[in-house]
Amino acid sequence: MIMNINESIKVGAVFAENNKPSPRWFVWQKRKYHIQKITYVWRVKNGGTYLLYFAAADNNGNVYEISFNQKSLEWRLESVKE
Repeated sequence: MIMNINESIKVGAVFAENNKPSPRWFVWQKRKYHIQKITYVWRVKNGGTYLLYFAAADNNGNVYEISFNQKSLEWRLESVKE
């Protein structure tokens, strides 16, 4: 089941040498979610900025679609697949 969320979240990320973020955990609705694996990354141009999208899996088999706005530096939880 896929739930569309589209809410702002707080993210802990590591920035690699190429300055690309790699999310490690996020906080949504006062709960911290640990990311075990990034399964896919893609980039979409939206107007004058780029959005980075991450498919992030946890240990329970859930996949979270997370976006990062490279201009505003905002992270969003787009959807959850349980």
